[in-house]
Amino acid sequence: MRGRRLGAALATTLVASLALVACAESERGEEGTPDTLIFGAAEDPKVLDPALASDGETFRVTRQIYETLVQPELGGAEIVPGLATSWEPDETGTVWTFHLKQGVKFHDGTDFNAEAVCFNFDRWYNFKGLLQNPDISYYWQAVFGGFAQNEPEYADALGESLYKSCEATDEYTAVITTTRVTSAFPAALALAAFSIASPTALQQYDADNISGTADNVTYPEYAMKYAVGTGPYKFVSWDTVNHTVTLERFEDYHGEKAKIKTLVFRAIGDLNARKLALRNGEIHG
Repeated sequence: MRGRRLGAALATTLVASLALVACAESERGEEGTPDTLIFGAAEDPKVLDPALASDGETFRVTRQIYETLVQPELGGAEIVPGLATSWEPDETGTVWTFHLKQGVKFHDGTDFNAEAVCFNFDRWYNFKGLLQNPDISYYWQAVFGGFAQNEPEYADALGESLYKSCEATDEYTAVITTTRVTSAFPAALALAAFSIASPTALQQYDADNISGTADNVTYPEYAMKYAVGTGPYKFVSWDTVNHTVTLERFEDYHGEKAKIKTLVFRAIGDLNARKLALRNGEIHG
């Protein structure tokens, strides 16, 4: 089941990464590009922290905010550079060197670098308590298996982690070591769950402070009110009453700037109501 779900997620990754890009592409070269695009979603995102998500509605939003080391090729199925410009394994196939893009900023103004990459990997690897619930850290478990210390209630299912370590050998070189060779690496790093977040924001907003039970989770404040990545859009607000998430173009984006200034995800649960909103011009996609 996990293998099928992971394979489907990799395919969905390609589609999701293309969807909103296509919206922006359709406006290029045309006069009167709208300042705001409202996208009708089936439901609210689960969280704003992709490491804690496994649902498409969350990833539809977070893919605009965050980026991954590698990504699917536009219009194809190959894995191409993302935040990493190139990568190569050693002769054992267990030590992967990622050369990172320079001059990239997180939305909070802090620098993206190898230390930030390793901070994120070590964060995921050191998840504790409820964060090890398979419904919360599904994609880490599907790809990497266990954690630094598996909680007793999850230990039998988790096993040894594929992840061993991450080292920043210089400012823009991150070396990730695995415990064994796997065909999933590094392609699985294109999954939105492995998006790179600002270490400063993760620490400032206590991103791992989860509480409750598996059936009644209270997510960390970071996951509900903050989201700081390197993507073309930065997070503005999540109105849980009116079911809208608002993003704004990140003017200091390291790549080609988004053509549309404001991106709004509006959740309309009923399919017919969503179609009607589209016909009436209340949403644009």
